[in-house]
Amino acid sequence: MENLELSEKKLENIRLELKFQGSEAHLYRATDHSLYKIFGEVVKTRLKNKKKKIELLHEMQIPFFKNPIRTLTLDGEFIGYEIEWDPQDRAWCKYSLSNKDKMELLRELREKLKILSNKKIVYGDLKDDNILINKITGKLSFCDIDNTQIGDLRMDLVQRSLKPFCDKNSLYDENAQIYMHNLYTINELYKKFDTYQNLLLYLQETSLKDSPFNENGNKIVKQLCQRKSIRSDYLIDNLKKVG
Repeated sequence: MENLELSEKKLENIRLELKFQGSEAHLYRATDHSLYKIFGEVVKTRLKNKKKKIELLHEMQIPFFKNPIRTLTLDGEFIGYEIEWDPQDRAWCKYSLSNKDKMELLRELREKLKILSNKKIVYGDLKDDNILINKITGKLSFCDIDNTQIGDLRMDLVQRSLKPFCDKNSLYDENAQIYMHNLYTINELYKKFDTYQNLLLYLQETSLKDSPFNENGNKIVKQLCQRKSIRSDYLIDNLKKVG
C-alpha cells in the first residue's frame, strides 16, 4: 500500500481544509474524490491496530466501503490515511425518507452486513451518520471503516451494549452487527431516540401494541433489552404484513 510522508508544513495546510470532525479523528479535503483522515490523541497500540486493518481493507477493496487509498505518516509515524470520497454522498440522517424507502435501505443494509460476516468482518458502529447514501445513484456505502473488527484484529471503540457478544479475547461474533441492525431498524421505523441507550430504556417500558413488527418481531424487540441473550434474527424480516 502506498504511503504519503507529510511535512509539518503540509500537515498545517491540510488542517485548513476541515470537512468533518469525529471523536477519534478529523477528515480534511484531499482531492475532489478523496479525504485525509487524521487521528488525534489515539494511543499507539490502537494506531498500530488501525494501520493493520487499513492495509487489509486496501487489499480487500470492499465495493460498499469508502476504501483506503494510502497511509499517511509524519516523521515516519503513522497518523492517518487517505480515503475514497464522493461529494454526492450524504449521511443517512441528512435525508427525509419515507418508511417504504427506509425498509428497502434496511434490507440492503442487512445484505451488506451478511457479506461482511462472510469476510469475518464485524461493523460495530452502525448509526445513521456512518451510513452514506449517494443522492444521484441511491447507492448505500459505509464510512468510519477503521473501527471494524477484521478476523482477530479488534474494534478500537466498542459500545457497551455489545458486550454480550464479546468473547474472552475481546472479539465479537456476527450477532453483534445483527443486534445493531435491529436497534437501527427500531430507531428508523418505530421510535426515534438520540442514543440507543435511551431507546432501550423506552423498549423496557412500552407494550409494543403500535409497533410495525409481527408477533415474532415484538419478541425480538423485548429480547433486545435482555443483555445476556443472543439475538440472531433480523427485525426487518419480521414486519407486519400490510393489506
